[in-house]
Amino acid sequence: MEISDCGRRITIRPNNSLSAKGSVRVVLSLVFIVLLVASGFASIGAWLVLPFAGLEIAVISYAFYMVYVHSADFESITIDDTFIVIEKKSREKFSKTEFKRYWAQITEREVEGSYGVKAKKGLFISSHGKDVEFGRDFITDAQRSFLARELRQKLRNIH
Repeated sequence: MEISDCGRRITIRPNNSLSAKGSVRVVLSLVFIVLLVASGFASIGAWLVLPFAGLEIAVISYAFYMVYVHSADFESITIDDTFIVIEKKSREKFSKTEFKRYWAQITEREVEGSYGVKAKKGLFISSHGKDVEFGRDFITDAQRSFLARELRQKLRNIH
């Protein structure tokens, strides 16, 4: 995942190493290979391979589509003299939360994963009983701990 730190603004976003045009090319080449293999098996009498090849193509296409849909997702924190602003964009949803910088606290705590299992740490920015989790889907626990230290330092040093 990509983390960019521009002084008072930290932005994290998923790693998108393949462009939309590149994704289409990859999917089309996979479709060609799958159809070539499936038609070869169908020509020797194993015609039941064709529906499964179609299913495979649909699943691969859907996976690439979901990656494309989430390619513009991001989370950012902007710290100025008065406020700390957390912005999140996930697919079509956008949220913006502001806290007074003086009262904002950076905490790490375990969060529940699948089926109620405590799976990983969460980085939370909180103030007056309200908290926002930052970097849940984009960064690792090690990156989260590093980012928490950096944010605490930035909150202390801005005048």
